[in-house]
Amino acid sequence: MTSIRQLVAILFTDIEGYTAVMQKEEEKAIAMKDRHREVLEKQHKQYNGQLKQYYGDGTLSIFPSVIEAVQCAIAMQQSFVESPLVPVRMGLHFGDIIINEESIFGDGVNIASRLESLSVPGGVLISDKVNDEIHNHPEFRTVSMGFYQLKNVERIVEVFAIANEKLVVPELNSLKGKAKKVRSNATRKAPKARLNYKSIAVLPFRNISNDASIEWLSDGFTEELTSAIAGISDLKVKSSTAMKQYKNVSLNFDQIAEELNVANFMEGNIQKLGTDILINSNLINSKTGEILKPFRFKKDFSEINFIYSEMAQNVANSLKAILNSSEKKKLRQPARVNPHVHQLFLQGMYILQKIDYKEIPKAIKLFEQALETQPDYAPALAGKANCYVTLGYLGAIDRTKVLDNVMPLLIKALQIDPKLAFIHTNLGWTKLWFEWDIKEAAKEFTKAHNIDPSDVLCIRGNVFLNLYTGDFEKAEYWLQKGIAVSPNDIWLTPLDGILLYFKNKTDDAIQLLIRSILTHNHILSYSRLGWIYDLIGDYKKAIAILEDGLQKFNVRRAAVLSWLAVAYHKDGESEKAMQIFNELEDNIKSGKPNNAFYTAVAYAFIGKTDDAFRLLKKSYEMRDLDFLWLKFEPMLKSIQQDSRYTELLQLAGFTNASFILAIAVSIFSMLFANEIRMQSGSPNARPVTVDTFAELSKYIQRSSASLIMFSPLDLPKNSFTTGKI
Repeated sequence: MTSIRQLVAILFTDIEGYTAVMQKEEEKAIAMKDRHREVLEKQHKQYNGQLKQYYGDGTLSIFPSVIEAVQCAIAMQQSFVESPLVPVRMGLHFGDIIINEESIFGDGVNIASRLESLSVPGGVLISDKVNDEIHNHPEFRTVSMGFYQLKNVERIVEVFAIANEKLVVPELNSLKGKAKKVRSNATRKAPKARLNYKSIAVLPFRNISNDASIEWLSDGFTEELTSAIAGISDLKVKSSTAMKQYKNVSLNFDQIAEELNVANFMEGNIQKLGTDILINSNLINSKTGEILKPFRFKKDFSEINFIYSEMAQNVANSLKAILNSSEKKKLRQPARVNPHVHQLFLQGMYILQKIDYKEIPKAIKLFEQALETQPDYAPALAGKANCYVTLGYLGAIDRTKVLDNVMPLLIKALQIDPKLAFIHTNLGWTKLWFEWDIKEAAKEFTKAHNIDPSDVLCIRGNVFLNLYTGDFEKAEYWLQKGIAVSPNDIWLTPLDGILLYFKNKTDDAIQLLIRSILTHNHILSYSRLGWIYDLIGDYKKAIAILEDGLQKFNVRRAAVLSWLAVAYHKDGESEKAMQIFNELEDNIKSGKPNNAFYTAVAYAFIGKTDDAFRLLKKSYEMRDLDFLWLKFEPMLKSIQQDSRYTELLQLAGFTNASFILAIAVSIFSMLFANEIRMQSGSPNARPVTVDTFAELSKYIQRSSASLIMFSPLDLPKNSFTTGKI
């Protein structure tokens, strides 16, 4: 038997979870496998690859060119993230293989196979040999995952992930397969975006106390230090929310710097010894690894604000940031804290941030204990208020109970410390969700942002309220601010998908939400992707993605259920749709929030207009949080001509003075241009009469019943209404 030795690029692919899908949904699994084969054959033909082996749900192929192999892998993964989604792992190596009539073998094959086993759905892992070959090709971006001892491979291999558009880059230390990580070290990278040398991220501080139960201390210290540094307006600071993903991870500074696009890090550890806290920390240049400023503190806990102030000032000095007078004053005058009170506050915040309604009463008790000792402690007042805001959001308590508990706490907190961003953020969410006062909510969110630009919660609030009102330009503005401080935010990414749909960029919205599912695996991304599939009439895809979301998450959210009912109804499976509608109606009777609104939306979309208005009225009476989507929910388009819809908009406070002003300006411009044409004798000129305004009024009423109506008679008696210009 003749054997041939070749130096080639070896690519392995494998469908993630194929066997499990096959056991549950055979047709879906077969369709997935067929699409896998279709994409492979098409792209291999384009990039001169040879498919050598199909084995179950995987393949082995070879390429004479490493460059073409990488191009092929990228093209395939970019195809697989398009619907229908195929979750494929890939591993690519460049090396010697031996080929005979029956098989392909050698170390090169083994390494490529091990890389595929380490990879993730949507990702392509490559060996250091491949990275060497593509290093001078700027069209390829790679990120080092560290050095691995692959099973049955003698040498240690540095593993890289391809980071081109639409590809998934695994989180550091998340790779699992037939290998053992031996060390982290990012070597060559594709060119980085230009860094702002005044940008910084505070990595999660490590708790090195012997007591593991005080994890709240390291988390709380990280959050408060981040806020202190973010209070310096000349610095660009990543939010503490964005940094949580790096907690308890072996740090690769160069990797994180590229992911976050920051020039500097603050890292360190914290220890509690009796009434003292010990801090060991370093300000590090992310590019060189140079320690720009070391910090060493041993202070009584009452002086924790002095630590924050000193560290923030030194960061500013090291990065040559300019402080304004109010910032200097604030940093020069830190306040002592009551150690017992502040520690109770940090413990309460640690529990609250888990967003588990069963645990929130424990947080309330901790804040109350703090307030028993110090009734005027503003952070604890705001923390307790946030507990009730969160319970209201989770539907555990009604709007009245939220407002009765929250407002007295926040009013008192504002009187004590009007410059605490956390108070304004809570007030913003309260105004938005529980009072439906969008204008005041925007003011509070913006105040919070001005005080602490790293607070992503207030930024999310501004994105939401501008989507509710249809100001997509402002929504985009705040979205970009949010992405700057919290890249890949689990909430901002789905909101970006919604915004893209509203801007008629449906394909971009779908791709973004698919990537969000692969990255975050959050129910919100599943639900909004199913929503878009419903809106474009792709009901089978909607059913697939929404059912997948329901199976993966043990939460039957009203939005997911309603959009799934729509998909089944439109796809001809009326019995399944009716079962879901019955479940939603039962939820409404039991008082579950948001079920009335989303069921009404579904009814409107399938043509049950009277049922839609019955439940929209119910939703208004229940003050469902998501009733705020009323004005721009596209599934309600079919009922927007109905006067009952306009009445609901007015009840919800969606006034349209700004729109009418814009219409008036447009009419002014149009009539002025028309007059110029008439004076010049243009054949396109048209005499303007009262009938002209009647036509305009009818058009406006026809095109948007969501607006407060007006007629020509509402206009002042002047040259416009008489037709004399």
